[in-house]
Amino acid sequence: MKTADFNRATFSGIANFSNVTFNSEIYFVAAIFKEMAHFDKAKFYAEGNFALSVFYSQLYFSTIDIFGKVCFQAINLPNKDGNHDDFKADFGFINIYADGLIIFQDLSLAKVEFFGTDMRRVELRNVAWHNLIGRQTVFDEILVNKRELNYFKRILGSIRKKTAGPGKDQYSRIEILYRYLKLNYETVGDLKQAGDFHYGEMEMHRRASKWRWFPFYWNNLYRWLSGYGERPSWALGWLAGFLLALPLLVWGFGLDRVIGGTSPGFLETLAYIFEKATFQRPPRLSNLNHLGRFISNLSLLIIPGQAALFLLALRNRLGRRR
Repeated sequence: MKTADFNRATFSGIANFSNVTFNSEIYFVAAIFKEMAHFDKAKFYAEGNFALSVFYSQLYFSTIDIFGKVCFQAINLPNKDGNHDDFKADFGFINIYADGLIIFQDLSLAKVEFFGTDMRRVELRNVAWHNLIGRQTVFDEILVNKRELNYFKRILGSIRKKTAGPGKDQYSRIEILYRYLKLNYETVGDLKQAGDFHYGEMEMHRRASKWRWFPFYWNNLYRWLSGYGERPSWALGWLAGFLLALPLLVWGFGLDRVIGGTSPGFLETLAYIFEKATFQRPPRLSNLNHLGRFISNLSLLIIPGQAALFLLALRNRLGRRR
């Protein structure tokens, strides 16, 4: 196929380029696709340029072989009134060969799937991702979350009508997707973004495990106590909670009450637990019972451990802002 110029072309119906081999340059600059656009199983041996294009419906760009450079830049820009259509696309299972390159620049990937694509070989320039409670995520995770929610709804509604929910393979593939994105952003020095994708990688690893429903599973604890080493505010909150809760437990239940005698107050108990947790060997409280000794010894593990998680998360977060 010779060089093709579809610049500023308008496709009113379904655009079907499935299984097409592009041996020379193909240009869709500022093209408008009003219906679905299919490029499944196409081959790009030369440049493919989709800059400034508008996709009103879904773009299917999966199982593509890329030997040249394919660029998606400034897709679905806002119109005069400031509104724009979401860029919905499937870029799954793309094969990018030695001299191949696919570039995404100045656009939103919030509703784009990349399931099965090696994101280490994709160039990302000023792109936006789906925001999930303050965390940048791939749309593939949002889709698997919806499938899991629907699966549980079917179980609650009718056991006989339930269908299979997301399997371990889906979580594992999205875990790999996050890992490759993390490596991609680390390569270009965007370590803050890499931190969010590390969180996503660990989250998918946790959810792929059969132990995910056990509250004291290591990855569950790591997630809640420090956000996989990426959320220092979570770690600090738990540290403050432990510093308050453990002395409160000792003061409330770990001290024998002696009639006519004096009992340590809460502040004295707090100072005792703090000194013990910081390995200062304070003198034992006079009326400390067996439960109090157990809790105070437990603080030797919990408080320093949580402090270490806080310092790790703080180092990761602040170090990635440099």
